Amino acid sequence: MPVLDPERLRGVLRGDTLAQFEHTLARGRELLSSRTFLNVNSTAQGGGVAEMLRSLIGYTRGGGGEARWVVIAGDPEFFQITKRLHNMLHGHGHGHGHGHGHGDERALGEGRARRLRALHAGQR
Repeated sequence: MPVLDPERLRGVLRGDTLAQFEHTLARGRELLSSRTFLNVNSTAQGGGVAEMLRSLIGYTRGGGGEARWVVIAGDPEFFQITKRLHNMLHGHGHGHGHGHGHGDERALGEGRARRLRALHAGQR
């Protein structure tokens, strides 16, 4: 994954936007210097998230931060749960309705060991 220097964005930023950018870089370094961003996604290519992660991770690293990307696998029930969470985060859908919950725990629990191994292996 390429390291991208965030300084190259200075050429397209002006005035207050440039000042905010500089403040954000400095504050981010201050607050997150000992942290690692772990991005978890279900696909390594295609789709908007996978394409954005390449740049975001590159700029994070270029700005002095540490970022990693882990691609996880799951069964259809797992992805049904993550889709429901995604929709809830965007204001669509509701929490656990009748009949939910137990299936969520089972689906998340069955693949937990496999996903944890992938996270610890530092994929991507």
